[in-house]
Amino acid sequence: MRSVLLWCALLMKRLLKRPAYIAVLAAVPIAALALSWASSAGSGIVTAGLVAKGSAGGAEERAARRLTEAGSAMRILTFDGEEEASAALRSGEIEAVWILGDLEGTLRAAARSGTAEHPIKVVEREDDPLLALSREKLYAAIFPELSYEIYADLMEDRFGETDGSVLRSYYDTRIVTSRIIEFESVSGGEDTGPGYMLSPLRGLLSLIVLAAALSSALYSIGEVRRGAFVWAGRPAMYAIPLLSHFLAALGAGAASLTALAAGGVLGNVLAEIACMTVFCALCAVFCEALRLVLGTEERFAAAIPAAIILSLALAPIFVDIRGFAPVKALLPPYWYLIWTRFI
Repeated sequence: MRSVLLWCALLMKRLLKRPAYIAVLAAVPIAALALSWASSAGSGIVTAGLVAKGSAGGAEERAARRLTEAGSAMRILTFDGEEEASAALRSGEIEAVWILGDLEGTLRAAARSGTAEHPIKVVEREDDPLLALSREKLYAAIFPELSYEIYADLMEDRFGETDGSVLRSYYDTRIVTSRIIEFESVSGGEDTGPGYMLSPLRGLLSLIVLAAALSSALYSIGEVRRGAFVWAGRPAMYAIPLLSHFLAALGAGAASLTALAAGGVLGNVLAEIACMTVFCALCAVFCEALRLVLGTEERFAAAIPAAIILSLALAPIFVDIRGFAPVKALLPPYWYLIWTRFI
């Protein structure tokens, strides 16, 4: 046992002398700090500009307040006029413009007749799935105003009540303030969720762990060719490169768990350590198999970007792409991210 620990220490010391491995380790705090900063700086997967043309206290202002005050993965900027918002759209500062016109009058007409002019104008830079999903937030902000107008029309028809202040005060007393939907994680705890910008942090860190093992495998190709481990005998000379890859991944894994804890997205500590250890072992096996198949440093160096890009695309980091099951099964980050869903 003592000799194994000594070997681990020597191999780790050798890795720490490699500039590429140091660069990979340095990427862990950089990635964590960058995403933490982005999460706290009001970034969004989609940025929309909002123009509310109505009077103060009207339906337009209430809808605008719902859009800007509720927490969301969207970033919403308010503009004083349509021209200013359009200029921001053309410059790339925002991806869409939402212009709220005369909501109150138009929605009242819609409640009475079932048809109305378009009180809301939406201008988008391109046909984008995220922009299409963002419209749901706009619908959610407008629906309470339409609901009120339908209620007011009903009260006028049935009871002859037309006093807006009376109708509004009674309507507001029926607002449900408690949460109707309960969100839970797979592990059973309440899912309050970290900042959405921190959600891909685990996936990006898993790529860094894989990159650490890949850098070790790249160095091992030259060492094996020079016969650096021949003196250790047949079983050990094959195990030493594999152990080196595992230690390289483990060092990056320990830094990654620290970054996850700092970002507030670390689950059960023992389960996290167990998953990370198994993941590091998978990375080591994957890199050693790749080294044996490719054989030369040039081929292996060319394969590193491909492995990272495939993992980035097919592992559930930003989106979970369906299909490609045989390729996914070969990628260690894919399995790690699947396992950690149950922590």
